[in-house]
Amino acid sequence: MLLAFIIVTGAAVRLSGSGLGCSDWPTCENDQLVAEIDDVHAMVEFVNRVITGFVALAVIIAVLGCSLEPPNEKI
Repeated sequence: MLLAFIIVTGAAVRLSGSGLGCSDWPTCENDQLVAEIDDVHAMVEFVNRVITGFVALAVIIAVLGCSLEPPNEKI
């Protein structure tokens, strides 16, 4: 579900021209972690970054969970 939302927010970033809404990583502008509310382009880019971060964290947890699980020997 979150992967589909990344696609939608990524499209919103592209179509709205918000790709440079936050010019720095991991901060947005001038050492601010969160984008300013009155800047629409920065907010679109920031929301896309946050959702991508959640999905990346979920993928890392899933990979670690799978690698720690003992293999099933039944065929």
